Formats: sequence, structure tokens, C-alpha cells
Amino acid sequence: PITAICRCAFRDCKSLKEIAIPNSVTSIEPNAFENCESLVSITLPSSVSSIQSNAFQNCTSLERIIIPPSLNSIEEGAFYNCSSLKSINIQSNEQTFSECSSQFVIPSSINVIDRSVFYCCSKLTEIEIPSSVTSIMDLAFHGCKSLLKIKIPSTVTKIGSHAFSYCSLLQEITIPENVTKIEDGLFERCTSLKTIEIPSSVTLIGNSVFSGCTMLEHVKLPSSIEVI
Repeated sequence: PITAICRCAFRDCKSLKEIAIPNSVTSIEPNAFENCESLVSITLPSSVSSIQSNAFQNCTSLERIIIPPSLNSIEEGAFYNCSSLKSINIQSNEQTFSECSSQFVIPSSINVIDRSVFYCCSKLTEIEIPSSVTSIMDLAFHGCKSLLKIKIPSTVTKIGSHAFSYCSLLQEITIPENVTKIEDGLFERCTSLKTIEIPSSVTLIGNSVFSGCTMLEHVKLPSSIEVI
């Protein structure tokens, strides 16, 4: 049986509109569907445990993807520039969350939101991050221009540089108490961000963190800050 969709297997299949993945597949390997510009939706079987780097990069027509709750790894750039992606939904007893919502639901089996995973997913309006996540890596949500709000769980201890830069509609965000550093460019060009409170755990604020935040009115800085 087929156990993997191998590296670059369907890369540049620009007319591919749909594909049925068998239940024996456990991984979607790097660049497997890169540049499949006509692919609109895809359902991953319950056997899949990992989506590897850049697997769906530049699938610019991809609107919906259904993933199994057992998925434990979404690697760097998996959905890079999926500019039409509106929803990622989790299978649950053959039922899914609403596919018409512009929401991403990340499975509770995920521990790290890797670098550039949702880079320029410009249709995303809301994201639900489970308490299993401890790290959000560099550029994870860069350029998500429709993202309005995001709730980061208290389990997160690291948020990488430029993770939310150019999220031009982002209005509110809460930084967890366990984060100790605000990395470079974290909120750069978040032009709708009006207020933010930095927790007392933070000791360092990097370069260009609020550069271009033209609507920013209130920033509360704790006494723990040593370097800005």
C-alpha cells in the first residue's frame, strides 16, 4: 500500500483540481503539492500524522483542508502563500467544523507552529491555538491580512520574529505571561493594532517590534523590561 505522498510528487500539476488520498498514507512529504494552482480542497485521511515542509506551498486556489485529529506535525511553510485558504477543519467522527468559516482549528496534538506555516494566508480571519502549543516560530502568520484577533494560550513560551508582521487588520492580541522576549518585528505593520499589554515576564523588546503600527494608541510596559 501507499504510505506517503513523496517529495514533489504532484509539484507543478497546475490543472489538478482534486485528489483522493488512501487511508494507508501517513505523511505528506516536502513540496508534494507545491504550485497546484487549481486544487480547491483536500481531505487528509485519519492515517496521516505529518504534513512536511512546503507541502502545499503556492496552492493559491486551495480554500479548505480537512485534517485528522491525530496529526502531530505541520512543518515549515506547509501552507505558504495559500492565499485563498479559508478554513482548516478537524475530522471528528466523520463530522467536521463548519467549512464556510474563515477559521483555522489546530489539532491539540500539535506542539509547535513552525516557521512560515501560514505565511500570507490572506483569507484567514481567526485562529484557534490549542494549549498543547508551546512555540510559535518566525513568520508563522506573516501577511495574514484578514486576521482580526488571535488568542495565544498561556502554554506558549516563545513567539518568533515577525510572527504576526503585516497582519494589517489585527486589532487585539494577548501575550502570555511565560513569554520573556518580544522578538524583532513581531507586530511590524500591524496597522489596525490599537492597544497592547506586555506581561511582566518580558525583559527584552527587539528591533522594529511596533514599526508602522500607525493606529497604536496604548502600550503598557512592565518594570521588568531591561532592553528596548
